[in-house]
Amino acid sequence: FAADNIEQQFDKLTGMVQSLLERIARIPILPIGTALANLVFPEPKVALANNLLAINATGDGLTAVAAATLSASQVVTAFVQTLLDDINIQTFFGTLGFLSGTATWDIPSTVTGSQATTTVTVTGCAAGDWVVALSGNGNLLGLQLDGEVTAANTVTVTAFNSTGSTQNPASMTVYALVLKKSSLGL
Repeated sequence: FAADNIEQQFDKLTGMVQSLLERIARIPILPIGTALANLVFPEPKVALANNLLAINATGDGLTAVAAATLSASQVVTAFVQTLLDDINIQTFFGTLGFLSGTATWDIPSTVTGSQATTTVTVTGCAAGDWVVALSGNGNLLGLQLDGEVTAANTVTVTAFNSTGSTQNPASMTVYALVLKKSSLGL
């Protein structure tokens, strides 16, 4: 047995094992001890379009089920349906009552203990709505951001310097995420 030949065979086996492990990592796995084996997903085809994947009536396999055939206890609420049919994450957050806006801000040189402010337009927000997240796409150099809806469509963003030294971050885009109070029935 030539050492190079054995090395090539081990390399080939290692590659095969790695390929199998990668494929296994992408598949649903049943718990150890289950009596089920070789579980097969229904084949995707036009006739099954818009169907849901469900455990079959005997509990030993999967089947495609038309949503219209589900009982009331199996169907999602109208509100959840409005989330499920959202085409992207922005629409999803909008359905939940979140609004967002951005602004370019060149935060001026800020000495320790002082602050600077700017405004971000967030269309649809009103005084009393909650600013739930603020961020910048640059290095804030330790400045802390705070925000408040101060007028219709306006979030006032404050950068506070508590670092102990003067800070002057580079110009950046500031992002504001607002949750409408009315989306919570308040």
